[in-house]
Amino acid sequence: MVNELSQNIPDQIDDDDDAPIRVGRRIRKIREARNLTLSQAAERIGTSAEMLQRYETGQRKPKKGRLEEIASALGVSSMALSDPVLSNCYGAMYALFELEEKYNLTLYKENGEIYMMFPGGVSQTMNVFLNKWYEMKIRHKAQLDVASEEEKDILKKVYYDWEWSFPNSIIQKPARSDIEKEIEVLEKRLKELKDALRNDDTDNDVNDPNRPNGSNNSSYVRVAVGRDGSTSYI
Repeated sequence: MVNELSQNIPDQIDDDDDAPIRVGRRIRKIREARNLTLSQAAERIGTSAEMLQRYETGQRKPKKGRLEEIASALGVSSMALSDPVLSNCYGAMYALFELEEKYNLTLYKENGEIYMMFPGGVSQTMNVFLNKWYEMKIRHKAQLDVASEEEKDILKKVYYDWEWSFPNSIIQKPARSDIEKEIEVLEKRLKELKDALRNDDTDNDVNDPNRPNGSNNSSYVRVAVGRDGSTSYI
């Protein structure tokens, strides 16, 4: 799986697909959907067809004021033209719209809750990434549940490093120190579970209604004697 992932992940982000190109692509897509020629759209915007073409090809990036004029002329929100800003819910929605277009993000409803998923095919890589992220989050939560306050700070840094180094974090083998740390955490959790189980057994013994009064020994054997089913404890 590691080799398959490394083959499908680019070494670096495509620098040709920068912000001006993305903005220009959106402008052109909406202009064509409105059945407007460059000249017609430019006239509505109050600029030349040549300048609008530069915007659409990414040679020039419109400033905020100009972008709002273009959006108004096309009858859309300026957020539909610019890169999504995730600091607010509106921007987050436009990010989801782009995921729908690029990766076929699909919504479905189950038991009153809305869920998102990426169907197979081209979007399968996204599902692989999400699965790796899910595994990391589950492992991280399990570690936090049994960690001390000092250990929690370390674990949070490990988690952030995983995010910040993505996708290398799912391609490279984990460091030996990270594996040893995870084993240590799991062993600690196992010990706590065993202690909890032992304490639970002890509590059950103490609360056993058949236990003779005044007996403080938590380890006893109940022995049935006689045909009447009476019991004695040793």
